[in-house]
Amino acid sequence: NPQLMKVLFLAGFQQGNCNLAATFVFSNLRVQYWGEQMSEYQSIASILISAVAVIFGGPFGRFSDAVDRRIAVGLFAAGTFLPGWTLQIFGETASGLWLSTVAQIIGSFGLTSNVMFTMATDVTNSADRELMA
Repeated sequence: NPQLMKVLFLAGFQQGNCNLAATFVFSNLRVQYWGEQMSEYQSIASILISAVAVIFGGPFGRFSDAVDRRIAVGLFAAGTFLPGWTLQIFGETASGLWLSTVAQIIGSFGLTSNVMFTMATDVTNSADRELMA
């Protein structure tokens, strides 16, 4: 299924890029600028990310059901790329790190929606969906 291959490739590309930035860029900046408060600040950010993801997961899922799923996938991807883009704009500075952390919190609206899995289901023939799951 060529459409499914596209979805899987884009999902992997999206996750891979976000994970690379988190591993090699954001973690070093947190050590550099947050120092001994790194665990405290990241814990607060993680709590806020989880809250936004849970609060907006259902509404975002309903939104993705109401519009063309590709639009929802694009918004989801933009939300996950938002921290990296913010850091690109404001630079690898303390304020750039704080702004990208806020962007990460804001961009987490679709993390619990499974919109990528739903898109994969949409492009898979109904007879083949049992094999996919």
